[in-house]
Amino acid sequence: MNENTHGEWIQFFKTSNRVLAPYEDCDCSYYGGRFFEHRRYYDPVNNIRVTYLMYRGFFIEGTNDTNSLWAHEPQKDSAPQWSMGMKDYLLQNFTPKKVDFLVTNVGFFPFHESIVPAQYIQWMRHLSDRVVWKTTTAVMGETPTQGFADRARCNAYDAEMCATKHVYCMDTSWTQKVDQKLDYWNSNHFNEPVYSILNDQLMDILKVIPANPVHHHANGSVIRRF
Repeated sequence: MNENTHGEWIQFFKTSNRVLAPYEDCDCSYYGGRFFEHRRYYDPVNNIRVTYLMYRGFFIEGTNDTNSLWAHEPQKDSAPQWSMGMKDYLLQNFTPKKVDFLVTNVGFFPFHESIVPAQYIQWMRHLSDRVVWKTTTAVMGETPTQGFADRARCNAYDAEMCATKHVYCMDTSWTQKVDQKLDYWNSNHFNEPVYSILNDQLMDILKVIPANPVHHHANGSVIRRF
């Protein structure tokens, strides 16, 4: 399932949200040519909680009260009702060291000039002892000097984060080898099975991270596929 199969973003949000019902709430909207997507999944039977937050290097925004439960269907043309810096949002909504695993990446969106990447990763470690930095995947037709992404900047972020103590590194450089015609549905999003392979790669990493990793390794661990 991807947004390309539903005609527009809002239909993708609604359909994917219904597929995961009744376990997921989606604070998701498309408005004015922009969109945000924040999801919370909770399976009380298996005690599984997954939170996905969209962060574009500076602020995070949404449509509902950040202190309330997310219990509404994704809406089209819903402007954000709140906006705050990532650090403030995390401190307000998550208990330090209570997140079992935290996976993060800034993607194609650079950190705002007011944010020091080294401080950002420490915010993540404030929430969890098991932090995984996912390197930025390749885009269609990309070369070392040309492409949608500023690869030099992406590589610099990835190198810094993956070298940070007590941070695991999910190395996605293998996506440079995928089929340019078959494995992309647009310039920077993949078709299956690429995402399934990425999911398997992440699960491989999560399975080997010890319960108290700060006492088991000093530097980032790189785990590759292919």
